[in-house]
Amino acid sequence: MVASGVTKSLVAFGTGGVGKTYTLMQELKSLGLKEYDDDSHDINYPQDFDYVKITGSASGSAVYKALFEYNGKLLIFDDCDSVLRDQSAVNFLKGALDSTGDGSISYSSSVQLKTDKSEGAALTSTGITLVPNRFKFKGQVIFISNLPPEEIPQPLIDSRCLSINLSMTKEETIERLEKIMPKMDILDAKGRSLRASKEDKRMALDFLNRYKDKIREGKLNARTLGNIVKIIHSSNGKNNWESAALALLSN
Repeated sequence: MVASGVTKSLVAFGTGGVGKTYTLMQELKSLGLKEYDDDSHDINYPQDFDYVKITGSASGSAVYKALFEYNGKLLIFDDCDSVLRDQSAVNFLKGALDSTGDGSISYSSSVQLKTDKSEGAALTSTGITLVPNRFKFKGQVIFISNLPPEEIPQPLIDSRCLSINLSMTKEETIERLEKIMPKMDILDAKGRSLRASKEDKRMALDFLNRYKDKIREGKLNARTLGNIVKIIHSSNGKNNWESAALALLSN
């Protein structure tokens, strides 16, 4: 609904490492949407991409700048919880995503925000392009977060955005991992596929299922599953991998 422009925004939150980002990216791929790439795209040619994924931390001013530079596109804030904790960022998003308004947001600061985008930018007497102090946001936003609902700003989760609570019990997490496991591509330290066998993946999931009640909250996820697959794959068929996997789970 968000990707097709039916609604402006979504918050997907809950248990970490169960495939929220993976599922979203697969859906965008199935829709034929193109992701912005710094190396091959230019923000002054918006016809070349459909969405941009922002990860890590972002300040309020960075959010305002991103909303301007990618205006009209889908912005995905993935594992970017600092945005949801920054009151300035939240205020910008409240204005941009208010379904009863026109998306107008404004920025008032002594710090000027430079931009490479030309359309809609403010121009100084020396020819420097700046993010304008006010503009109308016409795009969409998706937040993917591991935060619990009580830590997500109420104006976003309750009134402006669609919200999906993906928190799961350990049994539900195992069931979810079972579904995404066949498509998981386990990568080594250099980003190359390990080409892990179905048997290695099955052994790893069975191991997690056996010890799920001893695993601390937040540790039962696809990342842990992938690490156990790596341990099994590196054992070359030896039976000593379980002790290493147990050590991993104890951290």
